[in-house]
Amino acid sequence: MAAFRILDALCCDCNGPLTVFLIPNKVWDKLGLTGWVCMTCVARRINPETSYSDVTLDELCDIIVSQRRRFNLKRFNKYLSKRLECMGVVEAQAGEGVDPVQTLAAMS
Repeated sequence: MAAFRILDALCCDCNGPLTVFLIPNKVWDKLGLTGWVCMTCVARRINPETSYSDVTLDELCDIIVSQRRRFNLKRFNKYLSKRLECMGVVEAQAGEGVDPVQTLAAMS
């Protein structure tokens, strides 16, 4: 299985391509996100003084976990409406025979 891209939307910060991923609700709310944002722009919003380029899921996860106190993250956090045991990024995946839209709908 591999991460999938949203083909009909662009990042609202940089107009770059989007890979579907989930961040904890507390991070989303604290950063004031209102639209689709790429992983690199989320990293930039967390650390505006640092220049990031092409942030991976693992790197974004490390960035979020390193600032878990700022976001008041616990062992279990909410992603959309699901409570998951994770502090960082959750990769939404699509595989053969899996519809990405249904995958996201099932998670919400």
